[in-house]
Amino acid sequence: MYRFAPSPTGDMHIGNLRVALFNYICAKQSNEKFIIRMEDGDSEQNIDGKDQEILEILHLFSIHFDDVSYQSDNLKFHRQLGSKLLMDAHAFSCFCTPELLEEKNEQYDGTCKKLSNEAVLNNENPFTIRMKAPNTSITFHDLIQGEQAFEPQSIDDFVILKVDKTPTYNFACAIDDMLHNIGTIIRSEDYLADTPKQELIRQNLGFDQKITYIHLPTILNNFGKKIETEDESADVKWLLEEGFLPDTIINYLICTSTQTPTEIFTLQEAIEWFDIQKVSKEPAIFDLEKLRALNSTHIKMLDPMELSKYIGYSSR
Repeated sequence: MYRFAPSPTGDMHIGNLRVALFNYICAKQSNEKFIIRMEDGDSEQNIDGKDQEILEILHLFSIHFDDVSYQSDNLKFHRQLGSKLLMDAHAFSCFCTPELLEEKNEQYDGTCKKLSNEAVLNNENPFTIRMKAPNTSITFHDLIQGEQAFEPQSIDDFVILKVDKTPTYNFACAIDDMLHNIGTIIRSEDYLADTPKQELIRQNLGFDQKITYIHLPTILNNFGKKIETEDESADVKWLLEEGFLPDTIINYLICTSTQTPTEIFTLQEAIEWFDIQKVSKEPAIFDLEKLRALNSTHIKMLDPMELSKYIGYSSR
């Protein structure tokens, strides 16, 4: 099972689209299901209608999915499994207030982990639930990045449930992947450092299914800087409004990530030969001028009826 987990808090950018695209291709190649999981856990940041906009964009790019779920629907499971980790002593209650943490430069120093059961039971103050840091290294293999090892001192006692008992990103992500039986995770390398925390959560819950990890390299602009969500040229909606065809963008995103047998191809053709393990470790460069040149080629390949749809005409 593969998944694409966008957040309905902003516009889709090319990095998100590439993740969805590669998940879809790999799911088709392996004849496995591909689902969309909306990470809508941050209700204050969610934008009304943004989830439907994301789904419409995926349809426009012919990225078809088997199901759509919402992270918020799994809240009861997040709380149940958080309580289980607490009862099994893999996690602990933390009564440190934001003000106290600010005094400590936002670094938790393990104070609450040392509290006795009696002290915890008699404390009526609000509390978060923190995962205990591991005692041994967390290791996993990434098909692109190679062997990864995180020593215990690099992982802190991190919060899994907030004061209102809503989950943090890492906890919700780990639990949701368990619930949906996700076997392969393809995402940006920005999330590489989150992986040991998610592995620790699953291990302490007794989840022993092996997950295949694939963290895609960063996309940079022409100046060698990481493309941010604020960059207009990285906004998929903006690109479409500028006249770039979905086929062009798909073609370009694959070409900038790996060697291809031909310069011009369709999504269906790419499914036949694409190899996720051959994606370069080096950052991909997003060049808008090269994209324009490629778009001209794709436009010339359109038949008249298809072209009329893009220039605002329709036949009756």
